[in-house]
Amino acid sequence: MKKLHKLESQQEQVKQEVEKNILSLKSMIAKYDTDYYRNMEVLSGISDNLMNLLKNVAVDEAALDQQLLSTGINDRNIDEFLGLIEQRIDDLIQVSFEGCSIFSTSISRHFLLIDVEGC
Repeated sequence: MKKLHKLESQQEQVKQEVEKNILSLKSMIAKYDTDYYRNMEVLSGISDNLMNLLKNVAVDEAALDQQLLSTGINDRNIDEFLGLIEQRIDDLIQVSFEGCSIFSTSISRHFLLIDVEGC
């Protein structure tokens, strides 16, 4: 009889611990849901601006650019979307710097000490 009572007591302790863990998990899920919906509100608020930015820097021949332009921005592709925008802007900056250095080099051959604005 004592063993049965001891086992029931242990079972009750395990049950209480499991219920405590379930409540903790429910609380964490509610927090994650709240954070997710808040993040989705922010994303929907900036998605039009990000789409316009991508339209301005997208490469017509690039499949990924066209795919993201057609699907739009969402919670599953935001990293890829922002990474592509960053890459395209970096490419534009590099082309701009190369253009400035070529321009200033060709000018300096003809004129000594010329200041090229913006380069």
